[in-house]
Amino acid sequence: RVYKRLFDIVVSLLLIVISLPANLVIIIAMKLTNPGPLTIHHKRIGRGGKHMYITKFRTMRLGWTDENGKISANFKGYLDSHPEAAKEWKDTMKLKDDPRISGAGKVLRKTRLDELPQFFDVLRGALSLVGPRPIIDSEVERFGEKARILFTVRPGVTGLWQVEGGNDLTYDQRVVLNSYYIEHWSPWLDVIIIFKTAGIVLGDVISKLFGRNKDTGAY
Repeated sequence: RVYKRLFDIVVSLLLIVISLPANLVIIIAMKLTNPGPLTIHHKRIGRGGKHMYITKFRTMRLGWTDENGKISANFKGYLDSHPEAAKEWKDTMKLKDDPRISGAGKVLRKTRLDELPQFFDVLRGALSLVGPRPIIDSEVERFGEKARILFTVRPGVTGLWQVEGGNDLTYDQRVVLNSYYIEHWSPWLDVIIIFKTAGIVLGDVISKLFGRNKDTGAY
């Protein structure tokens, strides 16, 4: 744990400095295209089962923003009128075609740049760079007995399930991968996940900036 915390402090400081230009571009773009608060603070469960907050750039349109796990009235109405979306939400707690997301928000989520402010959460000790993603209260029952070990570590900015399938995985598969990470943690596993995450983010940024043919994979 001492090694992991020292690693988090050093690397998060480095990443904060490196990401400053990107943060400035994002802030300017959001001010121009998505008026409202720049960041949001989501209530999650951290190590020891204690509640804490994580920070993200706001990607949802005003009036559609959820509040600490409670969905907005607009989104609830959307799910009520779209059964397929409601089923997808029930199964994964995510939507591939989410009506809440703004135009700028789609770019931020696709490139995962909405999570840049979480490097500050790592620095203050709420998160680790790598770990199981922090969950909300309503998700605890989905983990069942596995919730017992989930709260023995700090949640992470990135984790094993994000680099082994991401949103294409079912919720049960995410639970398995989160549990595997905790039970088989090693410094090398963290390094591997960080490099895989960097590769995925870079690929997403290149794809978004230059476009890619979905059929051939060519740019």
